[in-house]
Amino acid sequence: MLLTGWEYVQYVTGQRKLIARQLSKKFGPLSIEQQMKVTFWPVEKLEELAFALLDAKSLDELGLGEPAPVHVVNGTE
Repeated sequence: MLLTGWEYVQYVTGQRKLIARQLSKKFGPLSIEQQMKVTFWPVEKLEELAFALLDAKSLDELGLGEPAPVHVVNGTE
């Protein structure tokens, strides 16, 4: 089956939404940063992410962990 450009965009968007829902079910609500990572995850790696989440023990294992907090002291990091 050959998809048109718009159909492909819809298909990829659906994949991203499904993966985000699966991640939320397994690990709890995703932060805005984690949602953005899924939104911009490379298209060619979405299927890999979908399978990896089945065995992952944490979001960190998937590359979706929270970034370390940055402490600013007197205007410098």
